[in-house]
Amino acid sequence: IHASRMPNIPWRKSTEGWYSTLRGGFRISYDSLGPVQLTFLRLLSNEAYQNFTYTCINSAAWFDATTGSYSNAIKIQGDNEDEFSHDINSPNILLDGCRAKQRESKTIFEIRTKKLGQLPLVDFYPKDYGKPHQAFGFEVGPVCFR
Repeated sequence: IHASRMPNIPWRKSTEGWYSTLRGGFRISYDSLGPVQLTFLRLLSNEAYQNFTYTCINSAAWFDATTGSYSNAIKIQGDNEDEFSHDINSPNILLDGCRAKQRESKTIFEIRTKKLGQLPLVDFYPKDYGKPHQAFGFEVGPVCFR
């Protein structure tokens, strides 16, 4: 099941919130898959996984080396509204290129779960944006059931 990508753009920060609530933001959708197909994939599988890539310019996605903390770590939301964050259901971090908040890079999250209702990913909660010279985008990988 393929999904969406969004190039790096500077976002204004009026209030914090899920990406879908930002002006110009949206819930991540999966056009190639209907709900019936998704139900069958979940019934026939034991595990599912999906990668989420946060692309960044001067913006932290997980660890923030400038503060030495995870205060700017994004949250990612699954289909059943479960959240993946630094505190809860922590994802695997395959690459954390955004940690230095310098130049253009990316942070790659891998969600692996046996709770198949958690995938596909539908939304995320960015934290570190809105300052001058900051921008972010994202790319959502295919969901794999097995």
